[in-house]
Amino acid sequence: MSNTSQQIKLGEKLGFLFEVGFNIGLLTYIKQNEIKHNYGDLYSKDLKELKFSRIIDKLAIEEKVVSDSNRKIIKDWVLFFLQKAFLSGLNFLQEYFTAVGLKKEDYKKLNILYYQCVFHGDNSLGTYTTKGDTEAYKNVLQQLITIDNFEQYKKTGEFLKADTLIFLQYQKRKSQKIKTILSIDYSIFAIREIQDLDNLRSVEVLKRILLKEIAYLRKKSAFANLGLDSKTPKINLSNHLKYHYKAFVTKDKESMKMIQAGSYAYSFYNFLRSKNLLEDDESINFNIIGYSDRGISSLTLTNQEEHLNILKTCHNIYTDKIQKELPTARKDILKVIQRQAAKSFIDGRNFFNKLMDVSSNGIHSFTHEEIIDNFVRIQV
Repeated sequence: MSNTSQQIKLGEKLGFLFEVGFNIGLLTYIKQNEIKHNYGDLYSKDLKELKFSRIIDKLAIEEKVVSDSNRKIIKDWVLFFLQKAFLSGLNFLQEYFTAVGLKKEDYKKLNILYYQCVFHGDNSLGTYTTKGDTEAYKNVLQQLITIDNFEQYKKTGEFLKADTLIFLQYQKRKSQKIKTILSIDYSIFAIREIQDLDNLRSVEVLKRILLKEIAYLRKKSAFANLGLDSKTPKINLSNHLKYHYKAFVTKDKESMKMIQAGSYAYSFYNFLRSKNLLEDDESINFNIIGYSDRGISSLTLTNQEEHLNILKTCHNIYTDKIQKELPTARKDILKVIQRQAAKSFIDGRNFFNKLMDVSSNGIHSFTHEEIIDNFVRIQV
């Protein structure tokens, strides 16, 4: 959550605001529908400390924006991300409850046992600093238990670093109570640098943004919508994904964020077990979501052993101590692909070299023949 030890880029700052807006939307939906919860006025106090004008001024100063016209552009973008995230969060809970079979008349049987999010520090762009992390962690944990020693849960990949973490209990008609851990991690695609902030009041700019988003969605493969049924056993993630994680962390944000959210959920589940907040044979559902301003990746699991192993793998991938620069990580993955191509195709090494022999104008074509004769006939 905290990046105070290094300079935070503009995209990350707007990402923090997207996270804030989304959580405000979630909290608003809970309040509007009078859903029972344990956090009291914890977050309403925090929100009173957030001042929109301070955030705009802080962002303008840090990005060295002087002119009034450019300040207005920054204001429009901040408002855009907050509003977009707010509406996303507001709609998300309604759609989520509908998906799990809860109607609005069932909300009286719904209880938010634990809700964790952050509005201070980096998420306020440094405008709300009177509340420290230690105080915030202690306050949020009091929804479940009074605890002073929580250092191990503040580390990378541990649940106190989660963007949004919800532990809820509900009961459908004539069914037993169901407990679910919902973990969400956020990111944004749209903005990287101050130069990317175009005038949102221009029709041409809005048209260009829309076309860019459509082009992105078109190039996504069918596997972008792949779903895994949690009732099906024998699904797994390989620990070797940790070597791929760094290489693709900027290009496939939803999947990367899903892995991150899975790490937080695994940490939180182990925390609940270690503090005897769950029964030994109690069934728990997990909804793991990587959420960006362009899409969603998700996992729906239970606390069966094979599913917990998936979450454990997410935790191992995200907390892995191997640190590589992005170009180095991508070169290493390219070498892995090259080795696999050499083994998997006829004259695979030459095939791979032709693939990589891209001309200066980006146009490249070649012919490769592959003969497949080792079919296996299966009778059913």
